[in-house]
Amino acid sequence: MVERQLQEPQEGVRAGEQAGWEPEYEYDVALSFAGEDREKVEEITVALREKGVTVFYDAFEKATLWGKDLPTYLAEVYRKHARFCVMFLSRHYALKAYPTREREAALARALAEQREYILPVRLDDTEVPGVLPTTGYLDARTETVAEIVRCVVAKLEKP
Repeated sequence: MVERQLQEPQEGVRAGEQAGWEPEYEYDVALSFAGEDREKVEEITVALREKGVTVFYDAFEKATLWGKDLPTYLAEVYRKHARFCVMFLSRHYALKAYPTREREAALARALAEQREYILPVRLDDTEVPGVLPTTGYLDARTETVAEIVRCVVAKLEKP
């Protein structure tokens, strides 16, 4: 896990209200993508793990996912168990059922917390429902894997 200093909340202060305090998450990032885009995502995933980033990536979670009600479980992961959600936007992503469920869960979290949570990475120019065109993104067509990973790590290092 990327190192970051956490402070315990002050007595009488709700979690998240004290500046500098952030809850622990099981994952630094949860990756949301369409299966057709797996090759590009896996390259980034491997590089993130090499940098010590804890990643929710379905292929690494086979035993955990085995036997679970996937729509329910994945919604929980994308809503509650990661510090950020890296969304790989593409025409496939916009149309498929599981990425749609993941995106809805991530959007619910982003709306509730009113902070940066979704980190979009564009694989093409497809407009994806719920992701506003004004949201800052990285473009995997012009950015290297190393640069995308550097940006994720930099985001994780910020309070």
